[in-house]
Amino acid sequence: MILIKYFQKIKASVLTTEHYIESLEKPLKTSFLFFISTMIILGLINGANIALKVLPEIKTNVDLALNDLNEHFDKNLEIIWSDDQLELNQDYVNIYWPSTIDYKTYRLPKLLGIISNSQEPAFESELLANNSALIYINNNYLYTLQNTSQDFSQDNKTSQQDWVEYPLSTIFDDLSSYSLNKQNLPKMTSSISESINNLFPEIQMIVAIIFSILYLFSKSWFLFMESILVYFLFKIYGLGFNFKKVLKLCLNIMVPTAIIETASTLIYSDLTLPMGAIAFWTILTFISFNLKKEMGNKKTD
Repeated sequence: MILIKYFQKIKASVLTTEHYIESLEKPLKTSFLFFISTMIILGLINGANIALKVLPEIKTNVDLALNDLNEHFDKNLEIIWSDDQLELNQDYVNIYWPSTIDYKTYRLPKLLGIISNSQEPAFESELLANNSALIYINNNYLYTLQNTSQDFSQDNKTSQQDWVEYPLSTIFDDLSSYSLNKQNLPKMTSSISESINNLFPEIQMIVAIIFSILYLFSKSWFLFMESILVYFLFKIYGLGFNFKKVLKLCLNIMVPTAIIETASTLIYSDLTLPMGAIAFWTILTFISFNLKKEMGNKKTD
């Protein structure tokens, strides 16, 4: 019985304006429960979509990247971790992006990373004067580029402020000594791949739960911000609604808004339009017009 009433409200919120007019006369609790129950359901749907559709794609890309690493690893290269220091048997190594990633499409640096057999920091390295990289590693530190919006051309020199520094001794705190070469690399990549496969169901469940919670919080924040904006717009255009009524209205509008956004995401996974904002303001405009008309009719009567 409760589910039937709930789905009837969903149908009314999508198809009729009377639902919104009636909701203004009901307690705030009614609108809030309608909103929160819908966001929980849609949050679970979105979380499941990420866990069952997006994560397997990421897993496949990771497997391909590990295969690329095995295939292209220099047979003469050896990387040694000993005495809290990283060393190579050559001057430097360029780490290229996996074949699954087109760095030009995503406006990324040309290289994924550079490993230098030196103590030169990233902002002083000549290796980065002729190449752009997302990660730079020397004997003692790992540097990550934080300003990825810049123009990655050969003439573009990074500054000290562009890099975040992490001590390798902290990253490899539990590793006493290790040597990586062409012979033992397959064993390492196979171990990583096996661990991912074994843990993948648990990873999917955790990711689904996390994204469901994040979805609920994000929609609640969107509701709060838009309600404030709508309240002031209603004041400007002469709709004498107090904030409580505006909040009731926005709580109900968020239901079809979130349904439209979720359906768009499931059907068109590569859609870049902000469907949530578009749907919210389109529905609000339509409902506001009818509310103003209704108020005008009451004054006439």
